[in-house]
Amino acid sequence: MKKLHRIIPILLALVMVLSLCACGGKTETPKTDAPATQAPKDNPVPPTPAPAPEPTEPPKSAA
Repeated sequence: MKKLHRIIPILLALVMVLSLCACGGKTETPKTDAPATQAPKDNPVPPTPAPAPEPTEPPKSAA
């Protein structure tokens, strides 16, 4: 009976150590060959028109 009281805590300690080892996940992320993000190719963004040049002479009044 005394041996049983000594074996049970040792077994519990081993179980706790094994569970901690199993739960310790990896911190590294797997490397992938795919690029991070890409814009969809089927819906391209149309180019914006160039701004209109500013007039150089003031507008004439109609009076």
